[in-house]
Amino acid sequence: MRRGRAAAALVLATAVSISVTGCGFSIPPLSGTTSDHTTQGTPVSDTDSTLDPAGIQQILDSGTARFDLTGGALRKADVGLAVDAIVPDISSPRPLELTITGSGGQLRARTDRLRFLSTATTAEIPTIYYFLTAADPDALFALLRDGVGSYGFDPESVEAWIAAQQADPQGTSSYALQPGEALGFRVTYDVRYDGGASAQVVIVSVTA
Repeated sequence: MRRGRAAAALVLATAVSISVTGCGFSIPPLSGTTSDHTTQGTPVSDTDSTLDPAGIQQILDSGTARFDLTGGALRKADVGLAVDAIVPDISSPRPLELTITGSGGQLRARTDRLRFLSTATTAEIPTIYYFLTAADPDALFALLRDGVGSYGFDPESVEAWIAAQQADPQGTSSYALQPGEALGFRVTYDVRYDGGASAQVVIVSVTA
């Protein structure tokens, strides 16, 4: 069985995406949530999701999306798409259980929107996007620290950034952590911090 790792425990709200836009952040048009607890070592089916119309409907109906990056970037042909297709966003009225498997384990998250980096001239889908929102700075800091163990983020960089925000609790910061590659793919957290906001935002990109 494949063994996985999980994101930190957070309380998140989809509605926060509206307030984030109001704060003037420039982020991809994604919105999402994660569960307040995730488990490690949970196996997933070997059946991966497709991104053709039938596959997207299956994702919406089942509430799950599974992608395997153990062999590298997703290929359009492997997810039911023509080489010149543009991969559509997936927007769900309820949170989707997202699992991305790599050679070193699994990323698991809950989100109501997925976006895929693709062009009509490439046969691959190099990056999957979703985003997280933390209810308060402490929850955000816990998320980042969990990423040190789960994804391989540099601990010194994480602690230095956290210390800077704690020293200026009402400040703002847009900061991308050094990518972690512990799962066999690259996970990047692009943090959009506003100490005066009701929630904190992390844009997550997963690249093979």
